[in-house]
Amino acid sequence: FQLSSSSTGASEFSATPGGSPVTSIVIPPGDSAATFYYGDELAGQPVITAAAAGVSSGTQTETVTAAPAAGLSFTDVSVGNGQGSAPAEVTCTGTAGDAFSCTASPAPPRGKARFVTARVVLIDQFQNPVTNAAGSDIDITLSQTGGSSLSTGSVSIPAGASSSDPFTENLNAGQGRGTVSASAAAGPGQARASLTS
Repeated sequence: FQLSSSSTGASEFSATPGGSPVTSIVIPPGDSAATFYYGDELAGQPVITAAAAGVSSGTQTETVTAAPAAGLSFTDVSVGNGQGSAPAEVTCTGTAGDAFSCTASPAPPRGKARFVTARVVLIDQFQNPVTNAAGSDIDITLSQTGGSSLSTGSVSIPAGASSSDPFTENLNAGQGRGTVSASAAAGPGQARASLTS
């Protein structure tokens, strides 16, 4: 039987818990079933399928929950120039919680009032959003380099939420790029992330 998943994240099947990845399983002669295991880095409800020639495929919906909080990232990012704004895609590298570095693209358009607006989001080690289960707000300190002003020096992620209220960074009246850094006690220690636009 060939094994597949509808997940768009990194996922794999194995014949044993934590074992080497496999893409198929065999039901031995005389048996009616075979056991396999499934792992996925993307929280959600993927559909897994076992298919073989001459028999009906079997499908099952799995529920993958986010891992514990490990760090910070950015969400709902938009860029503009004072005459309007547009959503931006965020690409991140590094290790969540340590030195997570994100870039918004496209960069804000040229103009006299270039800006980027975003929210800070609590994430697990696989970049899935995580709900703040701490019972109190997580206070996040914001700082900047390269920009002309930041709308606030701190935001918080309320208990029961996964992201902060939005903040805005102005970018030197249209000159150059800016970087916002976020820092908070989140996950196993002090979490840091930066967003360059």
